[in-house]
Amino acid sequence: MRRLKRALFLLTLLALHAATFPASAQTSPTISELQVALWPEYDSPSMLVVYRVRLDPATELPASIALPIPASVGEPLAVAMTDAAGSLVNARYTRQVSGEWGIITVAAESLQLQIEYYSPLVFEDALRRYSFTWPGVIGVENFNYEVQAPIGAADVTISPAPQSQNVRQDGLTYYLAGLGTDAGTAGAKIDITYVKTSTELSADLLSLPPSRPESTQGGTPDLRQFIPWILLAFGVILLAAGGGWYLRLSRGAPAGAGRRRRASRLPSPADRESAEMDASPVFCHNCGTRAAASDRFCRNCGVQLRQ
Repeated sequence: MRRLKRALFLLTLLALHAATFPASAQTSPTISELQVALWPEYDSPSMLVVYRVRLDPATELPASIALPIPASVGEPLAVAMTDAAGSLVNARYTRQVSGEWGIITVAAESLQLQIEYYSPLVFEDALRRYSFTWPGVIGVENFNYEVQAPIGAADVTISPAPQSQNVRQDGLTYYLAGLGTDAGTAGAKIDITYVKTSTELSADLLSLPPSRPESTQGGTPDLRQFIPWILLAFGVILLAAGGGWYLRLSRGAPAGAGRRRRASRLPSPADRESAEMDASPVFCHNCGTRAAASDRFCRNCGVQLRQ
């Protein structure tokens, strides 16, 4: 019965594939490599599932390819392909449900595709569980998996067992295994369990700056923490200097203006008399006292002056 269900599923894939695209693109392309990446609690409290598909180099483009994802997850998070620069761009696709599977048929214009979706994790206190089922697709030459251990995870167990593991530049541990052609075409199941006491997500923790030790004895102080205070002190000094200069100018302006007004006042009678005496010196012939040009009598003895 199980074999019959698998055969019916594969026939459904082929039928949907043929009905969706024109006759020139009906031949199912060979998949040189299909990697399933499983990232638990990465940017969501669930499992991020990523299909990384590499088509055979001899594939004639454009081509169409149908891949199954669980129908329960709904629309995929992303369906993409690489452009000429190697960057991922959105790809056209259709989704049709067949039983417990949603068939994602992609209009591929490049040899590399990617499909992403979220799938629920099972939480049992600190224990997490997840089972991934691959129903199998005809034409898959190499099927493998990648499991990313979330930050803070312990006792990570994967079945089938990983063949290698490494820590990458992001600081996370990745487990890898190649399951071969049989798993790609006939189907496979990957079970993951691990223990994690926190609910923090790996993506959030990776975006935080590295923590500094509480004690920095013998180390060089971080001058960057004093920059705001230095700028604030410099600003206060500038404001104080500017205010003092303004007050100085505002106090000095009226005094200068007053001096200019006093300098431009009309001459007094004494000033005019002194100017006349300087202009035409006249002396009394009786007592010798100096008189102004407009005087008719001596200011000292009263004798009539000789003009």
